[in-house]
Amino acid sequence: IFFRKPFQSKYNMDCRGVSREESACKRRRTDSGPTQNQSPSVEKVCICGAGNAAHVFIPYFTNLGYEVSVFASLQDEAARLKKAYTENEGIEIIDRTDPDNHKVYKHSPKACSNSAEDTIPQADCIIIALPSFAIQGVLRDIKPHLKHGAIIYIMPGQGG
Repeated sequence: IFFRKPFQSKYNMDCRGVSREESACKRRRTDSGPTQNQSPSVEKVCICGAGNAAHVFIPYFTNLGYEVSVFASLQDEAARLKKAYTENEGIEIIDRTDPDNHKVYKHSPKACSNSAEDTIPQADCIIIALPSFAIQGVLRDIKPHLKHGAIIYIMPGQGG
């Protein structure tokens, strides 16, 4: 469902008719809670992880106009991802939700690091796309570097 075109499916929209993926990174809470007519303040998204979901999120969110960075702390994951997108001039995904209109997105993250202090402090929105067993360690790693008001989304994958 995540890959459907915005506004195409009732299952991919929130109560305001905004696609979930756009809505998720545009919402922001203040100390007094969300406001009705607050303009979107999320500009920088950090993806935690470098697996399949990250490979989709990087070009997808960059294409939507967000500045995307990656925090990948597992072994040499960040270095391998950086090498791959540098050699291939980006990460390419193909959106085939409309059989008559395939869309190709190809982008690279602005930063990719195995150190939370390099990518987390700037992020307005953090998407943790990791197996369930890895989430606790990443939350512990990013906690001291979080910006006040940052939104964290966790989408646990297989393996936990």
